[in-house]
Amino acid sequence: MRDVPDGIRDDLMRAARERGQSLQVFLREVLEVEARKSRNREFLRAMVPIPVSGEMSSDRIAELIREGRDERDERIMDVLGTPADS
Repeated sequence: MRDVPDGIRDDLMRAARERGQSLQVFLREVLEVEARKSRNREFLRAMVPIPVSGEMSSDRIAELIREGRDERDERIMDVLGTPADS
């Protein structure tokens, strides 16, 4: 990376060294984590529409959580090749 202040570079190098990694490997992992977080935020925005007005009831929140878990379980079972209701 270019134009990184010395202090920040030193902090990153120290963090990489503490993990027993090269700076390049450490930074790649940091970028992978950030990319995953970004995908998670996009997924959450798509899954749970933000109400335009008022608050979401606790029943609705529980329903959305239940639906999300059911969908997640179905995807996992599809990957494993196992029926979801086993």
